[in-house]
Amino acid sequence: MKNSIYTYQWMSGEGFLFPSIFNTSKIIEGKIGHKTSEIIDQINSSQGYFLFHINLTYTNYFFEDRKVLIEALLNKNLVPINANITNTTKRNIQELCKKNKINTVSAKEEGDLNELLIIKTDYNYAGISESKLTSSEKKKLQIIDSSHPLDIYYKIMPRKNVEKGVWYDSSLVVEKFINNKQNLFYRVHKLFNHLVVTEMVDSNLIRKVPDGLPVLNYYYDLDIDYTQDKNFLRFNSIITQIQKLSIDAEIDYAAFDVVKSDNDNYYIIDINLTPYWGYTDNQTMFNFIFNALQ
Repeated sequence: MKNSIYTYQWMSGEGFLFPSIFNTSKIIEGKIGHKTSEIIDQINSSQGYFLFHINLTYTNYFFEDRKVLIEALLNKNLVPINANITNTTKRNIQELCKKNKINTVSAKEEGDLNELLIIKTDYNYAGISESKLTSSEKKKLQIIDSSHPLDIYYKIMPRKNVEKGVWYDSSLVVEKFINNKQNLFYRVHKLFNHLVVTEMVDSNLIRKVPDGLPVLNYYYDLDIDYTQDKNFLRFNSIITQIQKLSIDAEIDYAAFDVVKSDNDNYYIIDINLTPYWGYTDNQTMFNFIFNALQ
C-alpha cells in the first residue's frame, strides 16, 4: 500500500480488528483532551488515512477540538476515517433507524404486557470501557453512570416485569427482543464500500460471537453489481439498512450486529466503531477489507 495509515487508538490495540488487518499502520496513542498540535506533530506523511479508533461509545468531548483536528488532517492530505461519528449509544442508533425509516427495536413503556423485552446498557459491550474511566474523566466526556446494579444488563423479560425506574434511567435502554426459530444472526464488518456479511447460528439468547462459532462469510464490494447473486438478494435488506445509516451518520468503518425475526425482518441493534477480533486469522476476510483502502 502506497498510502500511509495512522491509527489513533485508545484502549483499542492488540486483538482489535483494524490493527490486526493493517498491522503496519502507524500508531498514535490517544489521550482524553488531546490537543491537535500534539497529534499532528506525530504525522510525517502527506497522504494517506487516519482512523479514529477510540474504544468509547460517546466521544464528542474526547479531543480539545475535533473540528480543528479534522481540518488539520485534511490539510495533510489524510482521509479521516470515522471523523464525524461520535455517538453509537443504543438509543442514538435506534433514533437513526427511525429517522431513516428502517426497522427499529425501540420499546415503549406502554404496550403488550407479555411482549418480550431486553434491558441493556446504553453503552457498547456493557459499558466496560466507560467503567474504567475516573469520575473526572466521566464528567469531562459527559458519561452517565447507571443507578441500577450491573446484573440488570441483558435481562430478557415480559414488559410487565420491567421495573418502572428502568424506563427513566438514561444510562439504560429497553428494546424489543427479536429472535427467530433458525437461531440465525449476523455481524457485518464495513470499511468504506467493502462489506463482509457473516451469518451465524447460535442457540444462546445473548449472542456475543464466541471464538470457534461456525460462520459463513459473504463478501461485497458495493461498487460492483450483485443483482444476479442470490445471497446478495437475500441480504439486500441488511445491506440497504447499513448503507442508509452509514450515509446519514457518516460511518466509514464499523461492525454492525443484526438480528432477524421469524417474519424475515432485519434489525440493526449495535454499531461498534472499534470491533474486537481476537487472535484467530481469516486471511480472506483480512485481504478483502484491506483492499478497501487500495
